[in-house]
Amino acid sequence: MGRGSAVARMRRTGYVIYLRLLVQTAGHGRALLARAIAGVAIALMLLAAVIPWLDVPLIQAYRPWAFPLDLGWGVRVRIGAFTYGLLCLLVVGFCVGRMVLAGDRRQRRWPRWRARPLHGRTFALMGGLMAGVSLLFILQFTTVDFRLVTQLADQETQSLLIKAHLGYALPRQHFPYWAFGFDFATVIQRMALLIELASAGVILPLVSGLLCLYAAYLGRGAAVVGAPQMAAVATRPRARPSSRGVWRWLWVAAAAVGLVILARAPMGILLQYAGKTALSEGDYSAALDFFAKAQALDPNLSALPAYREARGKALYELAFRDTPDATIYLTSQYLDLGDFTDAWQQSAGLLQKYPADSVVRYQVATSLEMYVAYFDRNYLTPVEDQVAYNRPQSLLGLPTLEAGLPWLERLIQLQPNNVFAYYTHGRMLFTSHAYEFAQRDFEAVIRLTSDNDMRSTAYTYIALSRAGMGDYVGERAMLSKALALDTGFYNTTARQAASGLH
Repeated sequence: MGRGSAVARMRRTGYVIYLRLLVQTAGHGRALLARAIAGVAIALMLLAAVIPWLDVPLIQAYRPWAFPLDLGWGVRVRIGAFTYGLLCLLVVGFCVGRMVLAGDRRQRRWPRWRARPLHGRTFALMGGLMAGVSLLFILQFTTVDFRLVTQLADQETQSLLIKAHLGYALPRQHFPYWAFGFDFATVIQRMALLIELASAGVILPLVSGLLCLYAAYLGRGAAVVGAPQMAAVATRPRARPSSRGVWRWLWVAAAAVGLVILARAPMGILLQYAGKTALSEGDYSAALDFFAKAQALDPNLSALPAYREARGKALYELAFRDTPDATIYLTSQYLDLGDFTDAWQQSAGLLQKYPADSVVRYQVATSLEMYVAYFDRNYLTPVEDQVAYNRPQSLLGLPTLEAGLPWLERLIQLQPNNVFAYYTHGRMLFTSHAYEFAQRDFEAVIRLTSDNDMRSTAYTYIALSRAGMGDYVGERAMLSKALALDTGFYNTTARQAASGLH
């Protein structure tokens, strides 16, 4: 009996040891996998800090260092002080430091700096911080940073106008936008604009966060730095209930403060919608009251054209017609009717009084762009001598074409970085055979844009301008640059010119 009992005890002990080794081996494998996934997430987060987040076709690509953090409290952090690029690096620094300092006390020479082993909660915190970068940018884009939204909407309009005059097709965008046919007055419309312009960089923090949350799933219920650390955690005394209560209340207080900080701008948007509802019902005094409360919560609403137009309508109906917002509303009505001359007169007079007002400048630029877009695209194609001889009526458009140049010059004076203005100005000069002056405009386009398709088009017309001046060697050199930039083989104008078809 004694011998049999001893054998049975030894067998049971062997089974227990085997099971413990199996659990420890499985835990160690999960630890390595969780660390590897977290490492990939950190690498993607680092990549997000350097690649473009937004890309306006034919105009410019924006990296996160161009976007300052703005939570809607009226204080805008300047570029270079605290941008989303810096925020990405701070999150990477925290995650790397947390993983480096995690470990076993017996394996460290500096126990004072030893952090707790990596648990599932730690990976969840890392994932929340990473995903929070993308979510915070989406919140800022849709409810706070209306200057940025207005700037990007204007550049998207420029891009669509340029595409209409290229003479060849480029890849389609996500939504069927057309110039002056889209709006960004609501959160949904601004979200659609963000999706339209978003590059891979803006979603990489969100992907990194999801990877860390999966690592947290692998590390649930135990430390995931290895078997020795699992034993250390199992034998570590639990925190006292009073200490846990203090930390719990600290987390609750931090969450409440964060909610107050982040919820201010969305509350302002809700009050703006309430003002629009009152405006549609004809209660203009109530609408103005809602608009005032909305701007008090979200001061950046003053940079949203739709808000200024709605407020201007209420002021106009209440006979306060000498106010800037009432003039903005009146100008928008002229633009909707296609009365570009009256719209220009109203907005130009307002620009003289308020030259720094971003909405006024945007409306003036829109008036000029709509006036220029009114011209037929055929006027941007030079009239060949043989065609002019056979069809003299083809020259009748040139006086109208020359009349459009002063409007473009006003637009260039207002927006010195307007790619559409320089491109169209150069095309008009090229049509009038003013090749030397046209070349200067296309060189300005190359300086202003970072888009290869736009640069390829500019080099193409520089080449054609040099051919018009008799510089055929320069034409071949410029066409070579245009073809090198045309990696998607879209620029048929350059390829036809290079093959001798032009």
